[in-house]
Amino acid sequence: MSSEPKMEGITKPKKRGTRSKTPRMAWASSLYKIKGQILPGVGVASDAMYVLNAIIDEYKSRLITESFNSAEQMGSGTVKAKHARTAAALLLTGKLLKHTNLEGEKAFHKYASVA
Repeated sequence: MSSEPKMEGITKPKKRGTRSKTPRMAWASSLYKIKGQILPGVGVASDAMYVLNAIIDEYKSRLITESFNSAEQMGSGTVKAKHARTAAALLLTGKLLKHTNLEGEKAFHKYASVA
C-alpha cells in the first residue's frame, strides 16, 4: 500500500490565461485624443480603430528597423536623433515628414530643458 493519502473529489485548479486574448490596441487612447481635437463630433468604429492601430504599429516597426540600419551603416553602436531623422526621411513624405520633424524637435527640446 502507498503511504500517500487518497485525495478523492479534489480536482486540479484550472489553468489561468488559457483563453485567447483580444488584440491590444496600444494607440487607441492617443488616437481618440487626436480625433477629439480635430473632429469632436465624429465617432470611430472599433474596426477602424484596429486598422489605424495596425498602421501605426507597422510604421513604428519600420522606423525602428530603419533607425538601427542607419546607425549600423554609420558605424555607431547607439541609435541617435540623427538616425531617427534619417529613418523618418526615408519612410515618410511631404507634410507628414515636416510635421514629424517639427514634433520631434519640440519633444527633444522639452526633454533637454527638463534633463
